[in-house]
Amino acid sequence: MKKHIPNLFTLGNLACGFVAIFFILKGYPILWACWLVMFAGVLDFFDGFVARALKVSGELGKQLDSLADMVTFGIVPGFLAWYVGNSDSWLIFSTSALIPIFSALRLAKFNIDERQHDTFIGVPTPMNTFFWVGMVFLIIQFPLFENIISEPSIFYPLTIFSALMLVANIPMLALKFKKFDKAFYIKLFVFVLPSLIAISFLGLAALAPIYFFYLICSVVFKLILL
Repeated sequence: MKKHIPNLFTLGNLACGFVAIFFILKGYPILWACWLVMFAGVLDFFDGFVARALKVSGELGKQLDSLADMVTFGIVPGFLAWYVGNSDSWLIFSTSALIPIFSALRLAKFNIDERQHDTFIGVPTPMNTFFWVGMVFLIIQFPLFENIISEPSIFYPLTIFSALMLVANIPMLALKFKKFDKAFYIKLFVFVLPSLIAISFLGLAALAPIYFFYLICSVVFKLILL
């Protein structure tokens, strides 16, 4: 039974994603879906943490995690992007569909890429999803941004950029609690502290700018070999 405990967290992640999609399609408040995604992010963190703590990591858990992530952090952000696009246009919908498409490719690559045990190559799907959660909170908390972000000249490049960064051959910051050394604590301090300060002022709307801060930190840490 012990080896299945982490899988319960993973399946909880999947359930949150399924219900979030249901809420979006049935017209429930979009923030309900966003909060479910945030809770799923907590479950996604703890499934790996619990697996390592119980020393029951295995191939089943790895594959199940990717399948659950495809729903919660692959399909759901596509719908969130569609919501942010604020249009029933098929072009808006088709562009939003790039996110689940590239999320599937990113997750498949992650499962077979030996380089990604302690780091990420390309933006991880949860971070991409939190970006779109942040965008939803941003346009709800600050309605002025809604017309700006949904403007096609902004929305299309932003969505395509978000999708492509999932599979970009760029090492990304991975705060995995596996090894604790000086470099780890530097990364933790430089990225997490400003992010928490931003969230304290803007709430979850801060997740949108934090995404770009994450990209900057990843590139800077790579350049200075941290």
